[in-house]
Amino acid sequence: MEGQMLVGSMIPDVNPGQARALLDAIEKHRPSGPLLMPFFAALYFAGLRPEEAVNLREKDMTLPDTPDTWGEFYLTTATRTPAGSGPIPAKSATSAA
Repeated sequence: MEGQMLVGSMIPDVNPGQARALLDAIEKHRPSGPLLMPFFAALYFAGLRPEEAVNLREKDMTLPDTPDTWGEFYLTTATRTPAGSGPIPAKSATSAA
């Protein structure tokens, strides 16, 4: 695989510009893109696990006032599977916009 790799990982290193281009492409995909884009943004920019991001609700966030400031996610549960096999402990995360 070409390009820089994260140490001990098979995932290519993605820079913020590449991530934003991917998020823009996801958001344009209809009908699900506008719903999926924030999910993938939380994975990339806040480092959330999918099982944490899927349970994130607006009431669980403090959103930044401007694009260059920080927001916060308040995580309480995570879902093991889309079917919801039960809650698991969640980690705390802080995210840049």
